[in-house]
Amino acid sequence: MSTQKKVNIIRFCSFFLLSLIFVSMSYPADHIIVISHKNDINKKITVYEPDGDQVYSYAPPGSVMENTPRFIQAIPAAKTFFVACPNGDSEFGGTVEIFDYSGNQSAIHHAQTLETGAKPFHAYVTPDNLFCVANDGDDTLSFIDPLTLMVETIPGGHHHATIGFPVTASGYDIYATRFLGAGNPGGVDIVDGNTREIRITHNEILPLPHSVVYSPVTRKVYIACAGGIEVFGTVGDEKDVHLKTIPTTEGRMTPALKISPDGRYIVGNCHWDGEPGSYFYSINLETEEMKTVSSVSCKGYAYSPDGKWIVTGDFNKPPEQEIQQVQIINCDPISPNYMSIAKEVPLSSPSQIGFFAQGFSPDSTTAYLGLTQSDKIMRVDVTSLSVSEFDCEAAPYILSVIARNEASDVSAWLHY
Repeated sequence: MSTQKKVNIIRFCSFFLLSLIFVSMSYPADHIIVISHKNDINKKITVYEPDGDQVYSYAPPGSVMENTPRFIQAIPAAKTFFVACPNGDSEFGGTVEIFDYSGNQSAIHHAQTLETGAKPFHAYVTPDNLFCVANDGDDTLSFIDPLTLMVETIPGGHHHATIGFPVTASGYDIYATRFLGAGNPGGVDIVDGNTREIRITHNEILPLPHSVVYSPVTRKVYIACAGGIEVFGTVGDEKDVHLKTIPTTEGRMTPALKISPDGRYIVGNCHWDGEPGSYFYSINLETEEMKTVSSVSCKGYAYSPDGKWIVTGDFNKPPEQEIQQVQIINCDPISPNYMSIAKEVPLSSPSQIGFFAQGFSPDSTTAYLGLTQSDKIMRVDVTSLSVSEFDCEAAPYILSVIARNEASDVSAWLHY
């Protein structure tokens, strides 16, 4: 072989390797990662690009225990995201911080601070693109118009209320749970979406109702509680009626219930503070057949918008609850490997994942997990079953992946 041919081969190989490196290091630009940080010395809201570049940081007004950032929701059509900021563990005060962002570049600025009810906490987006927050301190729900920033506050929910929005012929109704604490029965307020008045309250459901989803296929509402899923009808003679309970493990809580994109499956996690015996489940809503996969811990998880992947951390090391590995679970109902662990990836050093510090990219390829002890964000690529990390400013408590454009809105998958 001639010297020139050898040089050409070397050049080609070098170019090929560089191309692989470039591809492996490139990240989609269709989303941003917004993080709430809160601890005894730090409270901030930070924003990152998928490649790990920090592009924004904001500290809400007040002391460390005032207006502490918690749940995040976005309305991509209005290029706006909201952060609920209660006053620490106090039942009084708190704000909602509002931010504008660009669909094409990392141009983010703080738009306004609003007061809603006392202790704004869990955050949602309604079917008609209003921001909704449950106010834990005074048992109310506040709705904010993202264009006018007008606030409407109504009664509903109680103590850690979570919310769902079943579709009706005239719009939607509002289910607001009454989370009463361990050992006590739970409840739910059903609010008429047009009059904004409580139509009925059910007080005797299972305790710890912590997630609400609606299926357009069955036209039923599903509320995940400790020990089971409560099912309510939304049409005809079944409207507002508690129909049945789908059992899970007695006493164990489901912090996050998700509905599949086609509305035919619900996915949830059954755990109690990282104890052995925790598991994920997927339920076919038409047959009520349940498929489970054991996971030594599943306190929080990321669920892909296409409904095919669960990404979580194994942190069953009581009392430290430090994760030793990341679990990638196939939850695609048409896959032969449905509800099985696709891969377990060991971590170089133990850490904790923030309870709600998980999210997925709009294209369902990349999950993000917040590592609270190492102040890092882990990327999990479910196409290659590989992981990488980038540094963040402080321990991530809550993480939300926000689509830049309305067409790839994934905010509905991110609330709890």
